[in-house]
Amino acid sequence: MIVGDPDQARESREPVADAVVSIMTFVGEGVLHVSKEHAAGHHLKFDSTLGSDRRAAAPTREQREDERPTGNQHGIHQMFTRQRHTYKGIGTNRGGSPVTSMEPVATGVTPKERAPKTDRSKQTRNRAVRLAVLTVGLAIITLLGYGHQAGWGKVAGVDALCPFGGIETLWSLIISATFLQRVAASSVVLLAIVVVIAVVFRRSFCGYICPFGALQEWFGKIGGLIWKKRRPEMPAWLDRPARYLKYVVLVVFAALSWTTATLAIRPYDPWVAYMHLGSPSLATAWADFSIGFVVLALALAGSIVYDRFFCKYLCPMGALLAIITPLSVFKIRRNADTCTSCKACDKACPMNVVVSTVETVKSPECIDCSLCVEACPVKDTLEVTGPKKKDGKRVALGTMAVLGSVIAIIAVGLAVSTATGTFAWTLPTLAEAKPGTLVTPETFDVETIKGSTTFAEASKATGIPASAWIAKWGITEEQMGDKIGEAVGANGFDVETDVREWVKQQLEANMNGSSSTAPAPTSTPTPEPAATAPAETPATGSSTTSSFDVDTIVGSMTFADAAKKSGIPESEWKAKFKITGAQMNEKIGPTVKTKGLDVETDVRTWVTEQLAAKRLLP
Repeated sequence: MIVGDPDQARESREPVADAVVSIMTFVGEGVLHVSKEHAAGHHLKFDSTLGSDRRAAAPTREQREDERPTGNQHGIHQMFTRQRHTYKGIGTNRGGSPVTSMEPVATGVTPKERAPKTDRSKQTRNRAVRLAVLTVGLAIITLLGYGHQAGWGKVAGVDALCPFGGIETLWSLIISATFLQRVAASSVVLLAIVVVIAVVFRRSFCGYICPFGALQEWFGKIGGLIWKKRRPEMPAWLDRPARYLKYVVLVVFAALSWTTATLAIRPYDPWVAYMHLGSPSLATAWADFSIGFVVLALALAGSIVYDRFFCKYLCPMGALLAIITPLSVFKIRRNADTCTSCKACDKACPMNVVVSTVETVKSPECIDCSLCVEACPVKDTLEVTGPKKKDGKRVALGTMAVLGSVIAIIAVGLAVSTATGTFAWTLPTLAEAKPGTLVTPETFDVETIKGSTTFAEASKATGIPASAWIAKWGITEEQMGDKIGEAVGANGFDVETDVREWVKQQLEANMNGSSSTAPAPTSTPTPEPAATAPAETPATGSSTTSSFDVDTIVGSMTFADAAKKSGIPESEWKAKFKITGAQMNEKIGPTVKTKGLDVETDVRTWVTEQLAAKRLLP
């Protein structure tokens, strides 16, 4: 303790004050300014303004004389200030009584100076968790897409696992209770889930879950390595009108899908193109989605320069969710009393939304990723809040609570729809197709025929007789159980082009009532097919109507009688059951039994398929 004249003590510390006045130490986001004025007056002032460089001019001795303490405080007082709270240290007053408490001296403290700082390590951890969720989602959907292309267990395709497919098929579903080709009920389920999330948490699906958004963010990190200090910014005169393009994309392609009953956006969709990168034939994928691949390249390259390029300017799903955001329950709100206007939130936003000047973030461009919340240096200044409680305060959720809620909504939606059979993770196999169903080019998606599909499965699903497959591809009856890709590949053919094109021709021929053996594609060499007899005209009096009952075929009936009554040409009976013309007069039962077949199941089933293919059964 120093006891003496305060003027002498003050003057003795003048050299110390002169030395301290030149020190500027950065602490967190603030700058510690120790001025000569406050050092001489035993005050330390903390200025939390980021980047400020203010230094008060050193007062003269006469000015300091005017600031001498008055009253009965005569002892040596050690006084210091922390965030403008001034305290009196332990000492004695003029009357000799000890000062034993730290009493604050009021200096006009404001809420923003009193507000505690955020936990930086927690913010960093929250950002890492969000990015991890996005990355895992991207990995899962990418694996499913590759599995679909590779034929792993008949995994559903990208169109059945995309919420935008629900928009495209919505009109068809309302008008005729049918889905567009390639779209399943799962697309509608995903659309409903995403809309529920938007009503509760705005565009949090975009900010926390969307796999294409995750892909753009990773490319955006490449841009962060290139432009470490400051990224290029899209000129405002170009950025503002370009933001409306996504609404144009939404309206145009939704209208086209509804009026043409097709997935109009499919050839141009960068996400569909991305999901076909694992296609066994990239040449075919490029032919089908060349524009989509170009858009994909532009979106990823653009994200290197400008964060979330596709989300900002072209995403139709984002446009729909942006329209819903005014209805959302939870929004990001800013506490102006504690905000320091450091603009860290603005810099963190990947969508370039201005957060630092608004009370509530209402911009439809906000994808609610909460990166602005995790960048704010002042605790509880930016929060995700909902409706007001009875005490007038709003319900507040942390960013991890929002993320957990979004995941919970998705999990519950998928669990319920999967349990009820509404959501199908896999496509029905071709072997599960029901015989007797009329198959047309409009109702059958030839892309479901994969290299892993067997000839028998394809024959049953399409209604194209096994004899036609045998004749076209030069295989035997025993090879009908082989995989198409391996069999046709050995002869220089391709499933994606040759086989699918031939199936289209067959279906069109059946629609027109012509022969079930359409000409082969001419673009590739043709294998030596088995000799085929021209299709016979059914004998007079043969049954060619739906009145024919396949149960009338019994083991004691001859092949010739069955051909006459069913209207199926004898050549197809010969090809199917490997018999000669003379054997056509033999009984069916004993003949097929030697081949390990049964009349009641194998023969009747085959006849049903044949009649269905020829549109002789309803």
